[in-house]
Amino acid sequence: MAELRRKRRGLRALLALFVGLVAVDLGLTAWIGSDGLLLGHPLPPFGAITHPRQRAWLAELRAEPRGTGAFDAELGWTVLADATSLDGKARTNSIGARGPREYALANPASVTRVVCVGDSYTWCDEVGDADTFEAQLEALRPDVECINLGVPAYGTDQALLRWRRDGERLAPDVLVVGLLLENIGRNVNRYRPLWYPGSGSAPSKPRFVLVHDRLELVPQPFASGAELADAIDDGSVLARLDEHEHWRWSSSWWGISSLACCVAALVSDRERDVERLWRDEAGEPFQTTLALLREFRAKRVLVALFPREVDLEGIGAGATPYWSGLRAALDRAGLEHVDVAPELARALADRRRDPSLPHPYVGGHLSRAGNRIVASELDRRLR
Repeated sequence: MAELRRKRRGLRALLALFVGLVAVDLGLTAWIGSDGLLLGHPLPPFGAITHPRQRAWLAELRAEPRGTGAFDAELGWTVLADATSLDGKARTNSIGARGPREYALANPASVTRVVCVGDSYTWCDEVGDADTFEAQLEALRPDVECINLGVPAYGTDQALLRWRRDGERLAPDVLVVGLLLENIGRNVNRYRPLWYPGSGSAPSKPRFVLVHDRLELVPQPFASGAELADAIDDGSVLARLDEHEHWRWSSSWWGISSLACCVAALVSDRERDVERLWRDEAGEPFQTTLALLREFRAKRVLVALFPREVDLEGIGAGATPYWSGLRAALDRAGLEHVDVAPELARALADRRRDPSLPHPYVGGHLSRAGNRIVASELDRRLR
């Protein structure tokens, strides 16, 4: 009889737990709503649209290009020549390099020509033309031309393709490859929302895959922005970019309950953790990124490592940075590199002690002061 009572109590406890889970799930479902966001965070399963603000970007994709950015069939997207950004902070010259200064295609013998490729940290988002590290390096060194061919949101793969198409003809003395640490995830990605579900845009991109230690290009398949927009609208974009897409989470079974979606979001965030990716030196993202860096060819190649503000936590206290494996791999590969993290961390620590000092970051990018540090480090390396 006592055993029967214990079993009944156990069944009642299980039933209460089940009812509680259902109640929590229903509450989460009501909280999440129809947009699939929990406190602004997109939840799996990820479809063609992972954040509502991508709808506005989709409308812009069908319209005439405005500002400096535009669809590009080869690169995914690029910056336009002779254009001005919508906020008025950035201009491009006749070869699509940032800033009003014009450069001859032929390398003048009287200067050291530097060409910089990379993403928004190379383009220098959120600051004016005169505040980019390229412009500040030119101000420090009148005998240097520093041509900014960065493009916001680029992966190292796209930077390589732009270098080959637009940069090599400039025949620089030094090629600077800007590598934001977060780029490791972009370099195995073909559809931006699958790597960064909270993105305000949804472009497709080419990528390279390693086949027997050789890189092979996988082009993005869309010939125009309108074609890409149609594929996003009808949902076929995922199938067309599925081959060699490292980031997935489109399986419908994650949508069986809101609790399952929340668990999937935690797992998804862990899979996309930048520190974790750099520590996995045998993983595809690490190996692909290293192989891409080896592909840049110039008289002199210098890899500039850019940390996000969050990456600098603990660096000033003497902690070993999580990208130390990358630096060691670059050394083994004979790739010259400069890590601006120590100087940025020092400036950040100084700012915390004295709020009157300039902050090295603004928004999610480097400020004028942060870019000044990069310019000084490059100047020191060039000398």
